[in-house]
Amino acid sequence: GYGFDWDFGSSSSSSGKSSKKSDDDDRHASFYGHWVWVSSSSSSSSSSEKSGKSKGGKSGSKSGKSKSGKCGKSGGKSGGKSGGGGSSSSSNDGWHGGYYGHGGLVNWAEDGSGNHHGGWGKPGWGGHHGSNSKGDDFSWVGGSAEPEMRETVSESCVIVVSQTLSPGESEMMEDQLFECEMDPSDVDGKTGLTRIISASDEQLASLEAIFARSKVVSSETVLYHGQGVEFDGESIFLPDCLDIEDSIVRDLSRRRLAVVDGTNPVLAVRVTDGAGLAHPDGADVISDNVFGTGGDKVNLRSQLEACSFGKLRVQAGANPPDPNEAAEGVVEVSIDVSLEGSSRVAVRNAVSSALQDLLGHALPGPYQHVMYILEETAGSDDTIDGGWAAYALINHWVSVYQGDNYLFAGIQVHELGHNLNLAHSGGPDGQSLDPTCTMGDPLFLDDGGQRCFNPAKNWQIGWYDDARFRLDPRGGPFSFNPQLITLVGIAEYDIRANQPITVKLETGTTADYFIGFNRVIGANSDIDEAVDEVTVTQVAGGNGKNYAESFLRAHLVVNECFAIPNFAGTGETLTIRPAAIDTSSSPGVATVCVTYNPDGSCPGFTISSKSSKSSTSST
Repeated sequence: GYGFDWDFGSSSSSSGKSSKKSDDDDRHASFYGHWVWVSSSSSSSSSSEKSGKSKGGKSGSKSGKSKSGKCGKSGGKSGGKSGGGGSSSSSNDGWHGGYYGHGGLVNWAEDGSGNHHGGWGKPGWGGHHGSNSKGDDFSWVGGSAEPEMRETVSESCVIVVSQTLSPGESEMMEDQLFECEMDPSDVDGKTGLTRIISASDEQLASLEAIFARSKVVSSETVLYHGQGVEFDGESIFLPDCLDIEDSIVRDLSRRRLAVVDGTNPVLAVRVTDGAGLAHPDGADVISDNVFGTGGDKVNLRSQLEACSFGKLRVQAGANPPDPNEAAEGVVEVSIDVSLEGSSRVAVRNAVSSALQDLLGHALPGPYQHVMYILEETAGSDDTIDGGWAAYALINHWVSVYQGDNYLFAGIQVHELGHNLNLAHSGGPDGQSLDPTCTMGDPLFLDDGGQRCFNPAKNWQIGWYDDARFRLDPRGGPFSFNPQLITLVGIAEYDIRANQPITVKLETGTTADYFIGFNRVIGANSDIDEAVDEVTVTQVAGGNGKNYAESFLRAHLVVNECFAIPNFAGTGETLTIRPAAIDTSSSPGVATVCVTYNPDGSCPGFTISSKSSKSSTSST
């Protein structure tokens, strides 16, 4: 709180800048929401206001100034536009601050006592003040400094996208958030600090559309916004005139973050907030839960190495180890920000800044992945708590975990999957989660979570490039002969002969189909749905090689079929039908018929009279 003059029971204004409206006053303040107080005395004839650092005009708005750069930006943000009107009755005075529309309500008792709770929610402002029973004493407790409004020195930032996982979630959630990683010249030389992109509805719709078309690649696409664009501790405010699609360039010279093979150094960070709140697990316990350094059986290291068959190896910390490590692969940092009531972006930026101060170098430095471990708090969805388990930035190096969720191998792999540019996996109805994929329904278990990825993700991640098979049925039945293919599950990739792990069906669009055998064994043993069945997955875009959500379209036992009407515009129905599944052999195998034949048959494949259900694609 700043720049206030108070008038308790007085009949004169201390500043004379604001005339009395009534004992019950509704007002909009300017820009940062400076608050106007009205005397509680019935004999008061004026109120007082001190506008502080930001001067409000007659309309209560900041006029702003023209900005140069990609496009001219005129005008500031109006308190009246963003703030709502207060409500008052009797001797109550209500108001809202400007810009973010935060404010509070004051309630005055007849004896002159009163108190106020309120302030800035989104940037984390808050506070309490009160007067004594006679109204002649005032104290201010709490509150934080004004969120600093700055202007960019650089002309650009890098678009990053975050995805959030909630505990017990049973449906696909709209949890995608667009942020911009600021140029270090704009944020005191620090790397990895982001701001939420604040833009018009049209601009955000354009951003979502081009992201869905893979024209925006998280952590690689540069947004040229021009110099002098305003930003604060939470958001960057794009000029209304900025055409998003015309202002982006993919920078192929940027460090390739989604490294899916070789040795990936990983750093875990135990965070203590400004109130002393930290996860009770010490550095040694965290090291064991993430890297298995103390004998933990299922963890990030063991599961990623098992699913990739050693192609991706997790290293605990840097080599040589950083001297600041409190345990193998773990450091501890303290931040001034409180987890309670602070936004996720504010907390993550505070950790990134403090970590760079501790390590003495930019992030990610020698690490491919950095995991921030926070203690769990209770509060609203807008704050750091909000019931979420973990989140990560796509195709990036950072992931964040709340409470005990950091120690579950399924959650660890899920979040690093996002770092590796993998999207969420949905169920057959497009809303539920894919139970066969850790990017869909990861397990919240400590000594569990042995679940790998679905066929679409397996095709994208590239661990099984020598076990992929591509079918192109787009020519229809006259050019595509029925195909009988024998598949092996991913957990037995190492003992297969030359059988494929994944089959891709080309559709002529970016939304291709993928077929796999969901063999439940070994690294893929913690699955209790579609066990040892053939699965059909479709991507929403990306051709199976770029970031895109996938959806489980069918899971099939022997002689069940999945039909795709008018496949690739041929006017014909393509059918996928398991001919045989054998789990007694080593490796277990599933033989699948892909055909245009009306009866779903393939040469050498006899359809059983005990054929069970069939399903049809709705796409």
